[in-house]
Amino acid sequence: ASRGNILPGLLQIMMRHSYFSHPLPKSTGREIFGAMFVEKILMKKSKNIHSDDIIATVTEFTALTIYDQFNGFLRKQLKSGILDELIVSGGGSKNIVMMDALRRCFSPTRIILSDSLGVSSDAKEALCFAVLANETICGNSTNLPGVTGAKQRTILGKICL
Repeated sequence: ASRGNILPGLLQIMMRHSYFSHPLPKSTGREIFGAMFVEKILMKKSKNIHSDDIIATVTEFTALTIYDQFNGFLRKQLKSGILDELIVSGGGSKNIVMMDALRRCFSPTRIILSDSLGVSSDAKEALCFAVLANETICGNSTNLPGVTGAKQRTILGKICL
């Protein structure tokens, strides 16, 4: 991503994706921004657009969408409207260009890695599933109806022996 230049036109097309206008609650993943999304991006690639530019643009897109979703929903949840600290984890936290883009978008918010708090970015998902499994064993509901749109709270998962 550091070798490429952001393509404003392509970035604008991606930012207009219909997902971003859907009301909350919502979530996404590869089902929306997976292979088909990438295929559409690559179809827009002309012979004079370098792959590094596409990667730089997609990296910027990722940072901007994180910031836009924060602005559109989470900022309203803060009393001051100001986010003091953003904790980043997962694979993106190892991407220097991504981290620089997040710092730029969220400035002056302090951006820190979960690793600095003792939670390895590499182990985040395993840790989350361990917490969910523990809550299931303890009989505690862990879904968030206000976020997922579920009708009621429920115990997630199933223990099979």
